Amino acid sequence: AMAPRSPRRPRLAVTAALASLAAAPAARAFRGGEGVLARDQCHVQGGPDKFRDAKEFWKKHGGESWYKRGASWWEKNSEASEHGVLNGFEALGPGDIAASAKFLQEAQAKRRGHETKLALDAGAGIGRITKHLLSTVYDKVDLLEGSQRMLDEAPKYLGDQSGHLGHMFQRELRAFVPPEDQVNHYDTIWVQWVVIYLTDDDFVQFLKACARALKPGGIIVIKENVLFEHNGPQHLLPGGGGGGSSAYDGSVTRSPKLMEDIFKDAGLKIDLERAQAPWPDTMLPVTMWSLVPCQP
Repeated sequence: AMAPRSPRRPRLAVTAALASLAAAPAARAFRGGEGVLARDQCHVQGGPDKFRDAKEFWKKHGGESWYKRGASWWEKNSEASEHGVLNGFEALGPGDIAASAKFLQEAQAKRRGHETKLALDAGAGIGRITKHLLSTVYDKVDLLEGSQRMLDEAPKYLGDQSGHLGHMFQRELRAFVPPEDQVNHYDTIWVQWVVIYLTDDDFVQFLKACARALKPGGIIVIKENVLFEHNGPQHLLPGGGGGGSSAYDGSVTRSPKLMEDIFKDAGLKIDLERAQAPWPDTMLPVTMWSLVPCQP
C-alpha cells in the first residue's frame, strides 16, 4: 500500500536528526544464549549431534523444516508490538537505535552521492527500525516482512511517521527478488536481527538480491549478533541453546569470519564495521556492517 508523499527534508535536517538519535542514552540489553556449534569440528554442547563443518549442519537441519520452525515459533509466541518483535527485551531499544543512528551517519558520509530518498526495512516486523530511525532520515521507507500479521499492524504502529511509509511487501527474505522496476532502487537496505533465520546459501542469495536492488552509492546495513571464539575454530550457535533440530526458533548466530565469507560469496565488501556499544559482556555481542558491491 502506498502512503501519501511527505516533503523532502534537507541534508542538514537529516544530519541533525541522526545526531540527536545517536546522542540518546543506551539501554540495558538481554542475555545471550549458551550451547555452541563449532564451525570446523563441531559439537553441540548439550546435544548428541556432531558436525565436521557448517555445510554438514545445514545438510541435516536446513531446508523447509528449518523455515517452518522459525515461522511457527514467531507466529505462536510473538505479538505484533515492540515487546513482541524484541522478544520481551524492548528495554534495549533506545540504545540500539542510538548506536544505529551514529553508525548510519558515519556510513552515509563514506559514500559519495548517497541519497536519502528511499530505504528498505528488510525483515521489518511492525516497522520498529522504520519508526525510530529510517523514517527520520529517508523520505520513504518500504517494508519487507514475511508475516502479514506484522504488516497489518505497521501503519497504526508507525503513527506520526506513517507518512514516510512506502510499499509493504509480504515476502520472506529468501524469496526476495527485486522486480525490474526495483533494480537500482534503494539508497539503503537495512537488515537487523533477521538473517539468523536464513541458511547460509539463502543468506548469500538474499544479499545478491539486495545488491541488485541498490542504487549506485547505496549501502546494505547488516546488524546482527555474532559469536566470537578466541581459541579454536569459529562457531555457529543454534537458537535456544539446544543443538540441531531442538533449536527452538530456527535461528543460528554466526562468527564474524563466517559472516565475512558470506558477504564475499555475495559479491559484497565491508565499507564500515562497528560494534554495538555499550553492550554487556554477559550477552552475545552485536556488530554492524555497511556493505557495498565489490563491482560498482
